[in-house]
Amino acid sequence: MTKPKHANLSTGAGPNLVPAAPPPEPALGGMTPAKAMAHSQPAIAAHSGEQTKQFPPLDTERRPRVPTEQAAHYLNRRPQTLRCWASAQTFPDGLRPVRVHGRLGWPKDGIRQVLGVAA
Repeated sequence: MTKPKHANLSTGAGPNLVPAAPPPEPALGGMTPAKAMAHSQPAIAAHSGEQTKQFPPLDTERRPRVPTEQAAHYLNRRPQTLRCWASAQTFPDGLRPVRVHGRLGWPKDGIRQVLGVAA
């Protein structure tokens, strides 16, 4: 009786000489992983359930106070951050909001002051 060529495979001893199967291809629809990642994760605002809105430039805004979402847009913060500032009264100087019928109005001049833009 002759020994098999790879005796260690039949007995389970020694290194595994059988090549491993390649990992299965991810279902990316022909996209590279980086492109698929960018495609599957939209902007933060859309990802967190908030709607992306277009706001006019601060210079063209005619109201003296703007809503929380608009002020957050100008300050590059999330609306919840401004709500937390109002609740804890930790807002930057000149940016004290006014509550009107349960809604916060953020002063346009205060936003300009925080941004360092001349009024």
